Amino acid sequence: NELMLGFIETRHGPRTRGWGVMSTEEQKAIFDHTLLQRTGRVEEVAKMVSFLVFDASFMTGSTIRMDGGYIIGGDKAASMPKGVVEPGEPTYGGYVPPKTAVKKTRNKS
Repeated sequence: NELMLGFIETRHGPRTRGWGVMSTEEQKAIFDHTLLQRTGRVEEVAKMVSFLVFDASFMTGSTIRMDGGYIIGGDKAASMPKGVVEPGEPTYGGYVPPKTAVKKTRNKS
């Protein structure tokens, strides 16, 4: 198994030498790009390692990414494909306006 880490407090994060070289704007851009808006904590990584070592007996050859949502680019929610939410339905992402009613006319012949 593989554990892929993103920005962790002690790895590429605010407590590392490289963090101080970055401008405030660059640091903010990293947090803005990360869904959880923060770095990971060492204890969070330790819990995942413990899970992999002691509890994941049937898990093999897996890759687990712990990056706080960095890989998805800070997108707060995936957009719904057309037709998944019907017009007029409320959603967590906002309201889908109803379709305008189309009047059908009979063809008199």
